[in-house]
Amino acid sequence: MFDLTGFFEKLQNKFLALLIISTVIPVSILAGYGVISSTEALTDSALNRVYSAISYTGKEIENFLEDVSGDVLFLSNSPTLVELVQAENNQNANQQNNLSFDQGQQNLQTLFFNLAKIKPNYLQIRYLDEQGNEIVRVDSEQNKIDIITDSQLQNKADRDYFMETIKLKKGEVYVSEVNLNRERGQIEVPYKPVIRYATPIYDQADNKQGIIIINVNANAFISMLQDAKSFESSQVFMINADGYYLQHPNPDKTWGFELNKNETVFNDYPTEIVDKILSEQQNDILTETDSLIGYYRLFPNRKNEVIIISKTPDETVFASVTRFKQVAGLIVFLGLVILLTVQLWIVQRLINMIKELVRNISFFSTEVVSNISDQENMTNQQVTAVNQTTVALDELNTTSRRVTEQAVAACVAAQQALALVQDGVETVKETHLGISTLEEKVIEIAQKIAKLQQHTYQISTIVQIIRDISYQTNMLALNAAVEAVRAGEQGKGFGLVASEIRILADKSSQSVENINLLVDDIQQSIQSTVKATKEGTKTARNGVLVAQATTEAFSGVAQAVNEIVMNNQSISQVTQQQAIAIEQILTAMTDINTAAKHNASRIRQTRTQTENLNNSAVSLKTVLQ
Repeated sequence: MFDLTGFFEKLQNKFLALLIISTVIPVSILAGYGVISSTEALTDSALNRVYSAISYTGKEIENFLEDVSGDVLFLSNSPTLVELVQAENNQNANQQNNLSFDQGQQNLQTLFFNLAKIKPNYLQIRYLDEQGNEIVRVDSEQNKIDIITDSQLQNKADRDYFMETIKLKKGEVYVSEVNLNRERGQIEVPYKPVIRYATPIYDQADNKQGIIIINVNANAFISMLQDAKSFESSQVFMINADGYYLQHPNPDKTWGFELNKNETVFNDYPTEIVDKILSEQQNDILTETDSLIGYYRLFPNRKNEVIIISKTPDETVFASVTRFKQVAGLIVFLGLVILLTVQLWIVQRLINMIKELVRNISFFSTEVVSNISDQENMTNQQVTAVNQTTVALDELNTTSRRVTEQAVAACVAAQQALALVQDGVETVKETHLGISTLEEKVIEIAQKIAKLQQHTYQISTIVQIIRDISYQTNMLALNAAVEAVRAGEQGKGFGLVASEIRILADKSSQSVENINLLVDDIQQSIQSTVKATKEGTKTARNGVLVAQATTEAFSGVAQAVNEIVMNNQSISQVTQQQAIAIEQILTAMTDINTAAKHNASRIRQTRTQTENLNNSAVSLKTVLQ
């Protein structure tokens, strides 16, 4: 049996893992790939939008300026101009058509007037002879066209555009830089940005006769820059080959090279970006900064080239990409949530079905195993009871044998004790005899000590007599000394003898005192010995009595030990018979135990077979793990 709750939790977790691996991950990969691909497509679209806007505007300006170039070439080859040149060369009249110079000048003025009327962006249309003199000039401003009279015509031989154009070959066109128009050397106010297109004029003999030049209002194509704005927040401006602004959202930055202001693109952008813009490549998109920069070069590979630049913040360009990522992410997330919800519902139903199946299998197998387990438990209890009985009988048999052995040992020990008791009786008798003899010796010692005490008393009497004699001798010596003093010189010898006798008497007296002290000590010792002898005599008498009692006790012990020996022999015979009976019972219980174990083995085999059904549930769990 196993924990169904834990099993189904693991099963559900495995299904969820399989679901994530088989569904969520592939869907996430595909969605991620789709988002990346779409993001790249939107990014390319945004870049193309910027590129297309600036390229379209550049080409539109190029088309506008190509029209100007075509008009210049047209005018240079127009019959009206050819006739005027011929009339100028003849000074007075055209011999073929009888056309005067003035008539030819008027005809050319009419042509220029009509062209200016058609092309209002042409500020000036002029014909200059080979010396730089203005022969015909038409000015146009705000739809007002003026034909300049001869008195107002000027010489432009010192201007760059004349000197550069007069050097060109037939059919070549000069294009000036875009700058502010000047009249009589002064910049016109308000500012008029112009670009000049010019081409040389040749007669039929290919001799240079002057130039045709058109001053074009640069605002005509500068205003087209608004079309280059790919986004509302885009900034579009125009620079020349030196990086000066020709047009900028901030008017203060424009025409720096004309107004002596250092307002260039180098001040506003990194050098590496500006170098790429001013390189020879005609157009490109730069993404190195936080803005998207596109540029388009007009008149490439010329010193008077003009570059259109578009600057758009990255957040503006890629706003659609960002919104797409957010929307795509939300859609993918919602799709995954819905997909997971549906699949979780399917998994839950599958889990419930498996739960029901496993419950049925588990319930049936549990019932079968439970019944067999009960029968097995009863058999095991029977085997256990038989084993316990066998063990108890085995222990009883062992105990019986030990009792027999101990009874035999006790019998032997009792016999040895009986022998020892008999030896003890003999020893006690000998002790009684020894104690009796000791009593007699102690009595004899007491008698001799009494006699010794009497002798010490006698010694004490003698010592007292000696003490008296010493005293008397001392007194006699003292008297003799007194008499010797009285006798004078005759008694000196006698006085010396008396003095020595006195000294001897003193020493005798001291010795007598010492003897007296010793005698006193001896008497005290004798008295103590007499007391001890009396006590010893009493003790010896008591020892005799104890020895007699011990002898009687050992006699009783000998009789009791003899009875113990007889009883132990009887116990040994009985325990031997009991051990034989227990061995017979033990053999019978062993046979019963063998049969019970055999029966338990059969039941165990039956239980193993019935557990196969239960194992199917376990196998299902193992397979699904």
